[in-house]
Amino acid sequence: MKPGRLNFLLLFILLGLSGNSFRAAAQDPQVAQSFHKFLDTLQAPSGNGSGTIAIRQDSRIVDHIISFNETFNQKKGIPGYRILIFFASGRDARAKMRAENDRFVKLYENVLTYWDYDPPYFKIYVGDFHTRSEAEKFKQEIMGHFPKAFVRPARLKVPDLTK
Repeated sequence: MKPGRLNFLLLFILLGLSGNSFRAAAQDPQVAQSFHKFLDTLQAPSGNGSGTIAIRQDSRIVDHIISFNETFNQKKGIPGYRILIFFASGRDARAKMRAENDRFVKLYENVLTYWDYDPPYFKIYVGDFHTRSEAEKFKQEIMGHFPKAFVRPARLKVPDLTK
């Protein structure tokens, strides 16, 4: 991605974040570092005659980002939801879990799956949903293939905003 587009994208994302989303974006130290680079890039002369942007900000803004980063590192993620599509116990539960995972991935290749072993159950969770309504909507979409699916609260990884 071109540097100009990346800067615009970061600005758009940061301005669009509020409340928990803003705190979540600050979890990764790379995000805080990217935020600093982004601000520096905005203030540097572009050399193509398009002018410069001067940003005057209170230094406490960056301090807040760092503070949020530390808070969410301690909490191991942000609150969200995943859909439990499979759970079983017994001798062949692991093999069944792998088969169900393969079936899900073939149908929904862009949705992440997470395996869990909570003795004696093997489980498969899918998706990273920030709101319950997003999770419920996707659950309705997959009910034809996974009729026992249900939504569960989960801790989600913070998305990498630097890519």
